[in-house]
Amino acid sequence: MKLLKFTAGGYVFSCGTAPAAASAALTALRILQHEPELVNGLRQRAALFMRLARELGLDVGRSMDGAPVIPVVVGSTHECVALSTSLLEDGVNVKPIVYPAVEENQARLRFFVSYLHTDAQIEHAVRAVARRLAAL
Repeated sequence: MKLLKFTAGGYVFSCGTAPAAASAALTALRILQHEPELVNGLRQRAALFMRLARELGLDVGRSMDGAPVIPVVVGSTHECVALSTSLLEDGVNVKPIVYPAVEENQARLRFFVSYLHTDAQIEHAVRAVARRLAAL
């Protein structure tokens, strides 16, 4: 009976973190302790994305300034997928988040801003979204 309990899928997949993932997380925390400027740089890049997006009239939902995961709400699933596909032509790789993950009329692109993104890359991505979205 114990073997069945401890090897059942619901138990195995809901338990502890894999050793490699735990090690990676611990390493990341150690790096952040020694290089706190990485967090500040990330917040600055995310704030730049948000400022530009708002200036260009993009709907960023209830996103908070400095948060590195930023949605751009498009609306319909069809338009969101079309926008994601067309942005690849501009070198912007962003995936759509569509129903049932969000409400049908709340499809969105989800951007993950990184410390390694440059200001120019962020500006390019936001301007490309605004241009392509206006063309839909």
